[in-house]
Amino acid sequence: MIEKLQQSTTHVEVESTTLLDFTMLDNPFGCGPHVSQLEGFLKNTKPEKHPQTSEAIFKKQISDWLSINSSMITLGIGSDELITNIPKAILQPDQAGIIITPTFYRLIEAVEQVGGNIIQITATPENQFACTPSLIEQILNTTQKANPALIWLCTPNNPTGVVFPLETIQYIAQNTEAILVVDEAYQEMIDPFNQSSAIQLLTSHRNIIVTKTLSKTFGLPKARVGIALSHPHIALALQKQRTKQLPNNSLLLAEEALLDIDWLVKTSQTITIERSFFDQAIKDLTQIKLGSDSQINVCILRHQTSNLHELLEKQGVITTDYNQNNGLEEMKFVRLGLRSRTENLMLIEVLQQIDST
Repeated sequence: MIEKLQQSTTHVEVESTTLLDFTMLDNPFGCGPHVSQLEGFLKNTKPEKHPQTSEAIFKKQISDWLSINSSMITLGIGSDELITNIPKAILQPDQAGIIITPTFYRLIEAVEQVGGNIIQITATPENQFACTPSLIEQILNTTQKANPALIWLCTPNNPTGVVFPLETIQYIAQNTEAILVVDEAYQEMIDPFNQSSAIQLLTSHRNIIVTKTLSKTFGLPKARVGIALSHPHIALALQKQRTKQLPNNSLLLAEEALLDIDWLVKTSQTITIERSFFDQAIKDLTQIKLGSDSQINVCILRHQTSNLHELLEKQGVITTDYNQNNGLEEMKFVRLGLRSRTENLMLIEVLQQIDST
């Protein structure tokens, strides 16, 4: 039970009037101390006194960080701009784009906006939405039949937190001529040094794009800095879709964030601990179950017989209702982003109360 899990942590009582928001999916611990200090300086100092930088300087820093050539880097106003621009650069109207669901809804919207033909391949709840051999076989069989221009993977996935292993990504890439886009918005949460990132495949596979963001693990959602990594000829096509440069202050914060690898490591370790703590608590419940084996702070869960979103809302806990999202239709899952230990304990208390009624 929860008492065994708490160890030295004080028991937290929850009242029905308490408002707990678990819809946020960014780093629950924010940005690192050096970034926070710079943020304060920029906020309280006149713009003319701010240090000046450029996208070229930031690209050089990314190049050093990930050991890739600067010509392989495309920047964006957040990952949303990159997600929007990738289909524009790759897809012609009526060309097929394969998307594995459930996943981030913007991937589907981006393909629809250019008139692409969306083919959804849905992971199953029976397998906890995992990357199984049968799912991989279905992806490749569909690829052979539909001849898609684009295949989109989100790993670690939002909302399930499921990870596609690097060897699986490589296997898919080498068995298709389509552009394989690997969205790694949460990669640093489980892999702060990017050792299992798809960037390891970029030099040997010309048909891979890896997208990253500084909004999640790096704790910089307001800076809105997105990164796409690909073969130079793809990077050039993506660059042609851009209409704006990143603001100077966003670049300054991003540069500082990339320097603080200690904060990334600490964040990854803490989130892993909190996720394990939460998973163990849910295993003790009888009516409420996790829907997948999430590797990050994002996860889905549901009540066996009731609408969990509504039950939590009555207790003052806000989650995201995923009952109508692609790949999760009518399954009554809610998505949540785990927070600090104190907040997670409060959530567990509420879930225990619901489970016992």
